[in-house]
Amino acid sequence: MSEITWDDLTYSLARHLESMPDDTYFLLCVDDSGRPDHDEQLDGHPLYVQFCAFAGDMIRCEVVGNRYLPKDRQHSVDDLIALRADGWRLPGDENINGSPNVYLDVASSEVDEAAAMVVRVFRCIWGVADPTGVITDREYLRGPHAFELSDAPAGFAADEPAA
Repeated sequence: MSEITWDDLTYSLARHLESMPDDTYFLLCVDDSGRPDHDEQLDGHPLYVQFCAFAGDMIRCEVVGNRYLPKDRQHSVDDLIALRADGWRLPGDENINGSPNVYLDVASSEVDEAAAMVVRVFRCIWGVADPTGVITDREYLRGPHAFELSDAPAGFAADEPAA
């Protein structure tokens, strides 16, 4: 088990989101490196959440939608109900700015709750047991990297990388 906690990851993600300049984006993915079909998943679409900053103080968070997942990894109806109950918008929700992914638009002042929602996706929907199972890929899923934790207040293990 890692010394990094889910709270550490949530805090660092929120700090990263609030500092993102417009038109920048990044991904957090489930680390599938232990899966026998790992290379196949990277050529396809692993489980990920992507983020994009826009309009000066907005962040779009998108959980990969079923449209982009192989059949054996698609969200169940129960997953989609849980996501919607947690505040996510589903593909097809009536919204002119919708998405083929499950999504959430938040102001930079709301990133703490958004980060907590993202962490719940990894933990509760995808069953990631430990924060080291969450990686980022700075190059469109070519070469996964640990999500580095930002400076955190006392009590957080901020100096340790997530993997």
